[in-house]
Amino acid sequence: MKVAKLSKLAFCLLVSALVISGCGADTTSGELAENSSRDVSKSAVLTVEKKDLVATYSTHSSVESVSNFIVETSKQGSFVPKVPVGSIVKKGDVLALNSDVQLVSPVDAKVVKISDASTDLPSRFPVVELRYEGFSLAFQDESASGLGEASGVQGSFQIQNGLGPSECGALVLAQNSEGNGSESGAISENGNSISNPGGFLCLIDKSVPVRTGQQATLVLHGVKRNNVLAVPISAVAGRAFKGKVTLISTGKAEAVEVGLGVNDGAFIEITSGLKEGEKISAIAPNLDPRE
Repeated sequence: MKVAKLSKLAFCLLVSALVISGCGADTTSGELAENSSRDVSKSAVLTVEKKDLVATYSTHSSVESVSNFIVETSKQGSFVPKVPVGSIVKKGDVLALNSDVQLVSPVDAKVVKISDASTDLPSRFPVVELRYEGFSLAFQDESASGLGEASGVQGSFQIQNGLGPSECGALVLAQNSEGNGSESGAISENGNSISNPGGFLCLIDKSVPVRTGQQATLVLHGVKRNNVLAVPISAVAGRAFKGKVTLISTGKAEAVEVGLGVNDGAFIEITSGLKEGEKISAIAPNLDPRE
């Protein structure tokens, strides 16, 4: 009887030892995996290089009908209107002369308002309001670095569950519906003011089949920067004007402030704080779990 009891006790002790041993082995394995993961993260180092970047921005909008838009002066100087209010103009028609520059209509449109002649107006002053009798997509440039002048921006759109992608017929400055006072812009011949721009419009070519209210995704390409320092966006804490990266130097990691320029959704321009060939962490400083 005693022998049987002792045998059972020995068996239980053996099983307990195996269970405890097994738990210890699993814990050690987990710690090794975690340490290995940390070592891999520490080795994720990037080299600062130069490349070409095009400012890229995507946003969402809905299709609108009958859109008014603004034409601005392109430089400081005189302004002489060439078309009367109410006239119908074709794409490329001259609307006015701004010093030695011709201001032309980007699409077929109707002249709603136009400024009186002036001997001296500033650059980017609203002087003509046109109405496009077609569909459009309205948007604000909320990209971190800005897309640049409307004339230098190109865009395409995809209608949700519809045809596409399609190119914007023209990208123009939207009329600000809130600007009604005489201080908001130039005064036309009939006494009504031309309001300052209120964002942008992607004018949809009349051959593209869309309906009012349809949802769309817009992708816009603006300012191009050639041969500039650039790093992956994921390595930078911040998106506009200033940010931080982790500089790797002589085996030490240090968060440094950098100036930021345009980005294309994958890479961002570095305007100050880094030099070509320097090493940085692939992880942004405020996202690094080791800190």
